[in-house]
Amino acid sequence: MQDKTGAITMIAYHQVNIRLVDGKPQFVSPFISRLRVTHTCPTCGRELRPLTFEVGKVTKAEHFHPKSPVTDDDGGIYSFPIKPLFSSFGFITLEGQPVGEIREQRVPDLQVPILQSEAFLPQSIEQVFCGLCHRPIELEVIPLYHHRHGRLIPVCCLQEPRTLLEVAFSHQKSEWNLRIADGTFFLEKKKFLSIKFRWCNLKFYPLRKLRR
Repeated sequence: MQDKTGAITMIAYHQVNIRLVDGKPQFVSPFISRLRVTHTCPTCGRELRPLTFEVGKVTKAEHFHPKSPVTDDDGGIYSFPIKPLFSSFGFITLEGQPVGEIREQRVPDLQVPILQSEAFLPQSIEQVFCGLCHRPIELEVIPLYHHRHGRLIPVCCLQEPRTLLEVAFSHQKSEWNLRIADGTFFLEKKKFLSIKFRWCNLKFYPLRKLRR
């Protein structure tokens, strides 16, 4: 594929989780996004921190140490040249472009290579998996539910809770929703109860008369 300048671009797919960062949901790299779990770069020894992603903005890897042969120790941002078809717990698949140097890592039992790049540019949301039933969600607006480790998970099957597990999840709904069209998060509008008062003639009696 070519862009407007005629340069060849590559379409790839990167999977992320949703986590609250400073009180707001963000797309976060999934494999090092758990709280209280420390990961270090095997090459430089520095701590690996979760990367955040936003549709339309480039995210650059903090650690990218290309060597030969290509291994997991090289770092970078991982993506796939085809859309992942396996069911993923609460994962969001972002379609976009690897940016900068791109390397291919061949892994046994995988028919396609894993792409390792210096950066990644998400361009749209390709697919969202329900965090409860694990099926792809086809809603335009997806409600988000609280989950352990500070994560938010998209859920599609809790409109009418039927099982004890669904009922448990229904009590953990957050105020946030995900809009698929532009990949943005927004707060759910709170519903206010409107009460209309009608003036009527009321008779008030002194307290002393009522005691009699």
